[in-house]
Amino acid sequence: PGAPVVLKVRTAAPLLRDLRGRFARVDEIAEEELGFAVQQSTKAVYRQAQRNIGRMFRNPGRMQSALKMTVRLGKRPIGEVSISGVENVIHETGGLRSYTIFPRNRSVLKFQGLVLGRTGGTRFGSVFAARVDRDPLPQRSYLRLALEQKRSEVRNILDEALRRNTTRIARG
Repeated sequence: PGAPVVLKVRTAAPLLRDLRGRFARVDEIAEEELGFAVQQSTKAVYRQAQRNIGRMFRNPGRMQSALKMTVRLGKRPIGEVSISGVENVIHETGGLRSYTIFPRNRSVLKFQGLVLGRTGGTRFGSVFAARVDRDPLPQRSYLRLALEQKRSEVRNILDEALRRNTTRIARG
């Protein structure tokens, strides 16, 4: 398994510390509501990443099923959206260098492409090769794009939860 690409929604922890500093206490209801807000915002990013994968790739099923969402609650709630599998991470980050493809079960590779004709012209047909050199895969970010697309929604969800709780805690 490849290293997961992880999205962390960490905006809740500093704001929670600020509430504790100003009011000397944050009750369990406030922590629970803030955890729920982190869960909602993480779910919004997760769903957007699934939609992005569906739009960008021809066969998105396996990639979408490799996408995982986890939320850790408690004093410092954190939401994560990650994906496992080297091939999935390479799509997110892009390939680092050129690579060569070799045949596995045959002596040559066969694919459709332009073939040089006997008279010097080209035509479309079967190409046979012992190996093929490929350029690095382009970056097709779906996780970082999802975070960017949902940034204002995440901020609004967390701000609203904090605003409600700040008012309630201040009243005492």
